[in-house]
Amino acid sequence: MGSVTLAASPPGPSSGSNFTLTKFTATPSGTSTSYQLTMTVTQTSADGSDFGTGSNASQQEVHAFPHTIYLVLRAANGNVIDQTANHPLQATLVSSTPATGITYDQDEKGSVAATATYSLTMPQNVTSSDTLEIYPYNVGPGSSFSNSQYVFRMGPSNDQSFADDIVSGVTTVGTLPVGQLPEVPYAAGLPVLGLAVVLASWWRHERSAHQSKRSC
Repeated sequence: MGSVTLAASPPGPSSGSNFTLTKFTATPSGTSTSYQLTMTVTQTSADGSDFGTGSNASQQEVHAFPHTIYLVLRAANGNVIDQTANHPLQATLVSSTPATGITYDQDEKGSVAATATYSLTMPQNVTSSDTLEIYPYNVGPGSSFSNSQYVFRMGPSNDQSFADDIVSGVTTVGTLPVGQLPEVPYAAGLPVLGLAVVLASWWRHERSAHQSKRSC
């Protein structure tokens, strides 16, 4: 039960990017096939081209989380399940903090991070031996995953400065929390428990009073 952290594997073709996935967790949400994905992306250095020049120059660059991220589900034998490379699973953005994504100042020397939450509905036939991974973009010859529009990158998909906005690394889920429902925090259940105790006490009192009247 609870959240499952997705384990990062060695960086893929996008390892030269200024953006790195530093946290990624999956939590059951609502039903046995619904999940909430939470990710933190860190910008490690400025993307100078985004500051612009001349009258278009800016002191900040802003990179929002994409509305949709694409993922691939694989069986234990490595085969893709229920979708092809042309139709990967889609997770939809719910919210991000900050809402605008990552804002990086022109004179920034460190790293800046932002966190987003996505909703994902999995197929019904998923098992705990299956793995979930971010679309594994690979530009190599013969790759089944070379559709650039499915790559996880910060910013809109129509942005032409493609390579420098890709989020580095390839991330997968080791063990999926299949068939689990969301946890109900213990503290959240206390008011309900308290109400049940009160009602039970009232019911016993009323029953006792009713029996006393009948015996009179």
